Amino acid sequence: GCSSHVGRIGGAQEIWVKGCGVQGSVVHEIMHAGGFYHEQSREDRDAHVTIAFDEIDPAHRQWFEVRTGSRLLGPYDYSSIMHYSRKAFSRRGQDTIIPKVPGATIGQREGLSDLDKAALAQLYGNASPPGPPTGPPTGPPSGPPPTGFSGSYTSQRGDVTCSESGGSVSCSFPGGSMVCAVQGANLDCGWLGGGLGGGQGRAVFNRQSNGTLAGTYGDFLSHDSRGAWDLVPSGQPGAPPGQPPAPPPGLNIPGLPPITLPPVPSGLPAIPGLTPPTQ
Repeated sequence: GCSSHVGRIGGAQEIWVKGCGVQGSVVHEIMHAGGFYHEQSREDRDAHVTIAFDEIDPAHRQWFEVRTGSRLLGPYDYSSIMHYSRKAFSRRGQDTIIPKVPGATIGQREGLSDLDKAALAQLYGNASPPGPPTGPPTGPPSGPPPTGFSGSYTSQRGDVTCSESGGSVSCSFPGGSMVCAVQGANLDCGWLGGGLGGGQGRAVFNRQSNGTLAGTYGDFLSHDSRGAWDLVPSGQPGAPPGQPPAPPPGLNIPGLPPITLPPVPSGLPAIPGLTPPTQ
């Protein structure tokens, strides 16, 4: 079998991987053990995919049901390793999951998506950075380290407020929010709702020497299709006046921490990635 319980169930956590086939499917099951349900079971899934229940093998329809009350960590992610493929558990070879974004690819098992990594960092924190070198410096003293990303900003798209924790940055603006992964002086983000008609998509920012975060934002498959989005620290000369909010940004976490599984209510069923759990 290839399956796992969702979240910690007490004692040693057993994961069945003999029938997984590829490494990505093993990662999928480890994510279940870490507390993650399938992406197509999110409460907001009907806005992003259509589930063809008539085409699903009746023995597996339960894995396509919405999990009400579950926590949403970032926007819906077609690229998540937790998403089933188009023909998952199809009984006649027809699509069982139909994305509402034309051309969207679902069901990849290559590895964690950027939003998967961001969700893990948001839930468990980011890996600790390496310690300082032990030997003497070999070059001139370095400049002051870059400051964090927490604070208030003004932009062409409205006022933005951000807070930083570990390797991720969470921001809010009128009618929307975004979650970003820190990559040195850069932010790789995913935005959700609000501003410019709402929706979801990606954005990237690069911190300039004056503290401004120069960036662009776009739709689901792009980070710049909607134009420029520069975040200027509040109070800095030349800060643009606030305007209607823009969509939030995406994620890319460089390192992942050791995972301590959170307790969950007992009696939860096993959630298989490919086959039912081995009894």
